[in-house]
Amino acid sequence: MLLTTEGLGKSFGGVEALRDVSIEVRRGRVTALIGPNGSGKSTLINVISGIYPPDRGRVVFEGRDITGMPPHAVAELGIVRTFQVPRVFRGMSVIENMLVAAKGEGLEGVLSPFLRRGAVAQHERRCLRRAREILEFLEIDHMRNEYAGSLSGGQQKLLALARALMAEPRMLLLDEPVAGVAPALARKIFEKILELRSRLGFLIVEHNMDVLLDFADHVYVLHRGEIVAEGTPEEVLSSRQVLEVYFGE
Repeated sequence: MLLTTEGLGKSFGGVEALRDVSIEVRRGRVTALIGPNGSGKSTLINVISGIYPPDRGRVVFEGRDITGMPPHAVAELGIVRTFQVPRVFRGMSVIENMLVAAKGEGLEGVLSPFLRRGAVAQHERRCLRRAREILEFLEIDHMRNEYAGSLSGGQQKLLALARALMAEPRMLLLDEPVAGVAPALARKIFEKILELRSRLGFLIVEHNMDVLLDFADHVYVLHRGEIVAEGTPEEVLSSRQVLEVYFGE
């Protein structure tokens, strides 16, 4: 098991945002999280990524209890997230955005200024090569010198995914990766996610049901802070309870 949450609870000013939430995320499987607005999806993502400490319960990643760890420590372990609104550096080029996200591992122990200069240059070449490979994989390498602020919303979503991959994740938390994206590009983004799932775990918050039906392996449904259903997309979307709480039927 890549990640589990065990009985997570979180309240804000007396409002219970999460109540006994337990989920599993496996490598090799696209796990989706759906629910109406205010159901607790963002709170759960924020607890997992370390932005909020839970009031109750645990978060376990690769067998290690990471409950309450700060966001930078969670990210260093390999849990990387994106946001519903892409957080790109609009005044920087696409390739510069990529390099900002690169890890600086292997440089801390280089003490000599001369050795360090060579190590930094080698690290920069390696990062540039990796950035180009990721951009080519996502089919946006031709935009590498464009300002991020000039990209369309869908292209910025791709750049956000590319930056997340640049951080060498073991698991990705994607918050509405295709919200507001044209259908063809939305499917392309999920096709790329499927190509990555054999080596990464995915927990994805998404409202696009057409995409979920075709690409998610397992779906959890949150309502008023509780998991009210789980299963394959077909099982979840045919559930009368889900139709009532999620679609208002």
